[in-house]
Amino acid sequence: MIKKLTSLCAIAFATISMQAQITGVQVGAVCPDFTGTSPNGTTHNLYTYVSQGNYVLLDFFAYWCGPCKATAPKIEQFYKKYGCNTNGVIVLGNESDPVGTNALLAAFELQAGLDPINTYPAWSGQQGGGAAIGN
Repeated sequence: MIKKLTSLCAIAFATISMQAQITGVQVGAVCPDFTGTSPNGTTHNLYTYVSQGNYVLLDFFAYWCGPCKATAPKIEQFYKKYGCNTNGVIVLGNESDPVGTNALLAAFELQAGLDPINTYPAWSGQQGGGAAIGN
């Protein structure tokens, strides 16, 4: 479990470092546990998914971010290609802006052209706990 988390963190941090500054976190560090709540009330806990043997892809984004909207359909393609969170690969979206609401998350998904019926689970910064997770 720790090996998967360490690998996941290294990939996530390498990807994020191209987009933003990260301070206070060592490359290869174990990702801290978190729980996000999607607008429909479903909770998603990182360590639960990993302890079940899953790999987890985390998409950190902001509802107002243009490049994030452009990337979201590619993440959705990945989600669908690897079984819609049923075949050992879990895809989750974390909207990280502290003022991001479920309504702003829904607008982001619509503007990004995501499938309204079958897209990867995501939660907002304010109502889903995404701002704290992003920090």
